[in-house]
Amino acid sequence: PGATALIEFLVERQVVVSLGHTAATAEQVRDAIRAGATMSTHLGNGAHAVLPRHPNYIWEQMAADELYASLIVDGIHLPPSFVKCAVRAKQVGRAVLVTDATAAANCPPGRYRIGSVEMELTAENRVQITGTQRLAGSALRMDRGVENVMRFAGLSLAQALRLATVNPARAARLADRAGFLAPGDSADLVLFRFDPSIPRITVEKTIVAGQAA
Repeated sequence: PGATALIEFLVERQVVVSLGHTAATAEQVRDAIRAGATMSTHLGNGAHAVLPRHPNYIWEQMAADELYASLIVDGIHLPPSFVKCAVRAKQVGRAVLVTDATAAANCPPGRYRIGSVEMELTAENRVQITGTQRLAGSALRMDRGVENVMRFAGLSLAQALRLATVNPARAARLADRAGFLAPGDSADLVLFRFDPSIPRITVEKTIVAGQAA
């Protein structure tokens, strides 16, 4: 109750509203879009284990041309078939890669803690609450996400990079200063080598605001 009014309130104040972790009906999703919501939070995750075949809030967000869809493409949160369908539905222009990474990212398998929550990183790179199969974020790096979406959705490197640069900048309304290589934009760069046969990205250097990180 009150969500639509809150969305309108936030949009009037230039806040980007994303839909997620919801039990909304299909009609409530449409109401949220009419109120100004423009994005889906890691679509396909943070959802109920059992949903009506249709309509449901995943299909409704997938079909909404107004919404950018952020996706955790680690091969664990979403199966390749879902990623392929989502990218096809949103097309290259409205799909966004996110990692949902935790402190366990890029660490060896073992147990880690975020606040009061103990989690374990398995040998398969799955982050879960210790002693359960419940996901607790990811250990995904963005370079691996780019590689995965190339494989899962059949994208070229240029298309996949757009999901990690231009699209998130536009979704967050930062395209006037980020996501592009143009005079006046923030000099945030990742220099890498690319092996198209795997595909594999090897990061060589990161530059933030014009300075080597």
